[in-house]
Amino acid sequence: MAAKARSSPPSNCRCSWSNWASRTPGPKRRRRPGRGRRRRGGLHAALQATPQGIAKEGAQGARAPPAALQPAARAARPPAPPEALRCEACGRDKTCCGQEKSETLEWVPGHFKVIEEVRPKYACRPCGDGLVVAPPADRVIEGGLPGPGLVAHVLVSKFKDHLPLHRLSGIYARHGVQLRTSTLSDWVAAGADTLQPLAREVAQRALASHVLQSDDTHLKVLDREHPNGLKRGHMWVYLGDTTWAAFVYTPDWKEEGPLSFLDKREGWLLVDGYKGYDKLFTRQGATAVEVGCWSHARRYFVEALDAGDTRAALPLSLIGRLFEVEREADEQQVEETERLRRRDTLSRAVTEQLGRWMAEVYNREPPKSPLARACRYAINQWKSLTRFMEDARLPLHNNASELRLREIAVGRKNYLFAGSDAGAERAACVYTLVATCVLAGVEPWAYLADVLEKLAQGWPQRRLEELLPPMWKAARAAASQTPSTSSAAT
Repeated sequence: MAAKARSSPPSNCRCSWSNWASRTPGPKRRRRPGRGRRRRGGLHAALQATPQGIAKEGAQGARAPPAALQPAARAARPPAPPEALRCEACGRDKTCCGQEKSETLEWVPGHFKVIEEVRPKYACRPCGDGLVVAPPADRVIEGGLPGPGLVAHVLVSKFKDHLPLHRLSGIYARHGVQLRTSTLSDWVAAGADTLQPLAREVAQRALASHVLQSDDTHLKVLDREHPNGLKRGHMWVYLGDTTWAAFVYTPDWKEEGPLSFLDKREGWLLVDGYKGYDKLFTRQGATAVEVGCWSHARRYFVEALDAGDTRAALPLSLIGRLFEVEREADEQQVEETERLRRRDTLSRAVTEQLGRWMAEVYNREPPKSPLARACRYAINQWKSLTRFMEDARLPLHNNASELRLREIAVGRKNYLFAGSDAGAERAACVYTLVATCVLAGVEPWAYLADVLEKLAQGWPQRRLEELLPPMWKAARAAASQTPSTSSAAT
């Protein structure tokens, strides 16, 4: 019988031609039941996404709920009909010799509660005068209805979960509480105004960081004076040492926006090629030092490759080597001196090769071609792009600040626009604290609820630092460990 001709490898096959050709044709193997690729979505994926999620697999493949969730109730089921509890062989009653347990993950919707404050009144009956009563407790909104937890929930729902206020109003209505969108908007304004001092503290620490990253994104804002009723504002993020995320709103994209915030910046500033930053680095007595982003430089070469110019594959490969050096250093958790040594010995050779290649190609390339555009950007940014080899703490790219801006990009798809410049500034305030909570590993609602209550009660200005997310987290951790430490000592 003639041998069956081999077919060519499919286009999506990752094996080499030699490996494909060496395969012996034969009948297809029938997949055994239960041996296929296990789907890892649904409940398992949700549990794995939680920090406390565990992946214990029982005999039947069941997944256990997170260990942090304690059973709310235990219910014992009768084993079977009463006759099953009697031995069929000898007629005696069977004895309990153990138990089997199963768990169900259930959801209990959040609910409202009314906290009633009782303040006794005292007066002199004979005189009918001298009435005294304790003052009401301090509130986030003076004379207002919501408690700090409710205001925090509104802020987190809008600026972290990206819920427009009209949707949040509908959710509250399903729980039996009718709250108008205008009322929720007033609560957002009051909560953001209360949090403004903390947002300013975050901005100061971001500005004083060793490495400061900056980027921006647009945001539509209602404007009655604009012909279309909408204008294009901009939200800027200033990320300091990947710890402090300060958001600042500007009504336009002019250079005065970033210049006003970064006017006194001293040290490294990682930015893209936006011309509005130039004065920070070129003016007399400049104290900010520009650092370039290789992700931005890479995008232009990707565009050239997508346009059909295969020559862009070489610079993309070289840039990929730079990222590989950083990836290996991160995986091995090397010290700063070792990282700097690798950059000097490995990355420097790659950048020199890339620089020579661009110098040769750019002079022969038509000015308007995608590849010329990619080379022009990298050449103009070359000094700042190679600064990462001067300090081990300098990242290769500005992706961390772009990641923080994704929150705004997702949010504006839902709430569409800010109601005014003042509303956008308040949004920047809440975004600042929520993003800094995320960077510190702090749950935003718990943080905002506690901080709003403390600020409403007159927290002293000199102790504002204690309420910043990293410090707040450390204080809570210390407080949670204090009882166990004292009990162990006794």
